[in-house]
Amino acid sequence: MPTSNFEDAEGVLLESLNKDDKDAETLANLIVCSLNLGKSASRYLNQLKLAHPDHMWVKRMSSAEDSFERACPSDIMIFAVLLLTFM
Repeated sequence: MPTSNFEDAEGVLLESLNKDDKDAETLANLIVCSLNLGKSASRYLNQLKLAHPDHMWVKRMSSAEDSFERACPSDIMIFAVLLLTFM
């Protein structure tokens, strides 16, 4: 993104998205803009997942989600044991 003004960049990217709503780089840059503006990026992330399941960001996010899901049950159990111990 050539500008650090995310509001201006978001406007340009939305215009680009109107021309091609499946462009991977536009969607990826809208995710970055949205996050930097404190907005939800889920719409663009979902579009990226659907249109480009092999995109690097989608693969990395899926890998992170899988890791979290594997780790989460054991962490919840540890929390529950600690909670019960100190009640």
